[in-house]
Amino acid sequence: MGGVLSVDEPGRALRRLLHTDPAFAAEPRRLSRGLLDLLPHDDRAVRLLTVGAELGVPNLLARGEPHAARRVLSEQAGLRPDIADWVVAVWRMATTDEVPPAPGSGGGVVRLAAWRNGVLMVVSRNARGIFAATVDSSGPTPWEKLATPSIDGNSDVAVTMNGEQAVVVWPGAQGAQAAEVRRRDDVLTAGTPRLVVEARDGVAPRGPITALTIDDSLHHLVWSVDGHRLRRSTWRAWPADDPDDDLPTCGAPGEKATRLDVGRASDDLAWLAAATDRGRILVTRWDLARDDIASWVSVALPGKVVTVAVAGSRVFAGMVTGEVVAVRADAVFARRGWAAVTVRGPGTRADSLAAAIVGDETWLATGGVDTVLTQVAPAGQPPGRPWSLGTP
Repeated sequence: MGGVLSVDEPGRALRRLLHTDPAFAAEPRRLSRGLLDLLPHDDRAVRLLTVGAELGVPNLLARGEPHAARRVLSEQAGLRPDIADWVVAVWRMATTDEVPPAPGSGGGVVRLAAWRNGVLMVVSRNARGIFAATVDSSGPTPWEKLATPSIDGNSDVAVTMNGEQAVVVWPGAQGAQAAEVRRRDDVLTAGTPRLVVEARDGVAPRGPITALTIDDSLHHLVWSVDGHRLRRSTWRAWPADDPDDDLPTCGAPGEKATRLDVGRASDDLAWLAAATDRGRILVTRWDLARDDIASWVSVALPGKVVTVAVAGSRVFAGMVTGEVVAVRADAVFARRGWAAVTVRGPGTRADSLAAAIVGDETWLATGGVDTVLTQVAPAGQPPGRPWSLGTP
């Protein structure tokens, strides 16, 4: 099995075996013999799935702990993070009704926002729709479906806070749709989606996108035309016809943004960041007082970047190795001395990354085969307990 490991055929074989007799999951030797009959050409897959059974992966998944299953495979069996992801994905496919994405292929987009009382809202968009869950000191709530966008090739979503309600925005064939989301007694309720940026003149909002609330009546949406060309649209609480603005082009000729995020550092300042298809991060300063967005500045990091997130003035880069590093946007933009600080060591690669600030704490959400929420620990301290939300 070279390159990206296939989930489909091993998953179907394992599912068939477990449908014959669920006890196979608790009998690794018998499981191995049965899988060899169904996968005679793929003894490596058989060995890996048998190791998963020996280390209790089926039981961990049954308890809703895919993060713990991956950790056991990495720490006790010495499997690489991508291989551990594959084992979890195949067992998950065989023991549930869902078909997870192949590791590294993108398990959906994840976004993160915080209410004033410190409760976090995690938003995820995948092929089944747009979902959200809340997380407080007692842990996460189950995923709730907010919307079912049409399947038209647009797969991004943005979230921004407007007082006591969140605003979720996503691109579609007709333009950008937005829905207000309220929280009451741990229950999320989404309003009726409305078109806030209409596709016109052959220019339609597409992913990547990000959104920023200025006040109760003014919102901005930064979106891609073709990855290289970016635009900024505005919508208000009352009918208005604000024109779209062209932003500085993203990167070198032919380079395209694959992820956009924005962080508000103060009433008058925000930072925009983009991850590109060349594995780079670009940062620009958004002067809210003068409504001016400067040219992009490249962040030189040692390694290829997969995704990016912004919280306040901190820019978080998800690396292909699974590391997450942080830099100060103001230091980078001023071209003065700065250093990338590792906030998560090598591990499971984050296909999507989001960040939010709650008081003095910064939180990260990573998306892929699983959605995991962790607090960014102060320098020299171990990370706190991760919350695993699973895949909606």
